[in-house]
Amino acid sequence: MTRRIALAAEKGGVGKSTTAVNLAANLASECGFRVLVVDCDHQANATSVLSDWQAHPRSLADVLIGDCAARDVIVGTACEKLDLLPADATLAEVTALLSDSAGALGKQRENRLRAALEPLDSQYDFVLCDTGPSRSVLNLNVLNYVYDVFVCLEPGKFSLAGAGSVIGLVDQVREYMHRDVLRVGGIVLLRWQETEIAQAVEEEARRHFGALAFKTTVPLCACVEEANCQGRSVTEYAPHSAGGRAYLRLTGELLRQERDEIRVERARAAGNQASQGSAQHSQGRRAA
Repeated sequence: MTRRIALAAEKGGVGKSTTAVNLAANLASECGFRVLVVDCDHQANATSVLSDWQAHPRSLADVLIGDCAARDVIVGTACEKLDLLPADATLAEVTALLSDSAGALGKQRENRLRAALEPLDSQYDFVLCDTGPSRSVLNLNVLNYVYDVFVCLEPGKFSLAGAGSVIGLVDQVREYMHRDVLRVGGIVLLRWQETEIAQAVEEEARRHFGALAFKTTVPLCACVEEANCQGRSVTEYAPHSAGGRAYLRLTGELLRQERDEIRVERARAAGNQASQGSAQHSQGRRAA
């Protein structure tokens, strides 16, 4: 089954797009998975990096308004097995149109992204959605499509409060939109520095979120920004840098999480089969 993940934060500049790019690149180039990045932010930062700052004739906006299918907009990247569904500034206009429930795009407005992307499930092992730092109908579309939300934090009290807001939104979508498969899959600590406030925020985050917080903290690292400017992942640009090593560790944690969940699911399925077999055996004895 395709693992669908959203990178989310209700504060800009926390490293969310950079994390989407680097996780995707590592999953594809280092691990051999088929990966799609869907840029759902009109700022198009992930698109800029993965396209080496080149523009595209069509974008996610065209898909959402129904002008074309997602497969016709997806482009390859310099990284083998990594594809991109790009964004551009027109996505802000489409988001505004989606917000009008009585308008031309009002019908099924919270489900347009899922309808567009679900046909692609057989083509990818992972789909990573980069989101904008605000509440919008487009972000609701993302939450109606993904299974996991990775909440991104930087060392600041405002960022910590924003994380709670994202988690609250996830809970609302689960309850009111009946998206039971949706969950917060992890808390990612980004742009970390050796300061008292950073240490205090990390301690509070780990205390509050417990096992949800990934063990890896990604440091503030010049090489990460340099890699973005070069249109490359930091693992390719500077694999031995602090940022490069951190994103590799974070990718490893994600894959361990994936393997653990597969084992749990298989054990649950085996237990269900055993229970069904026992029930059938009992019914057979009673019938005899």
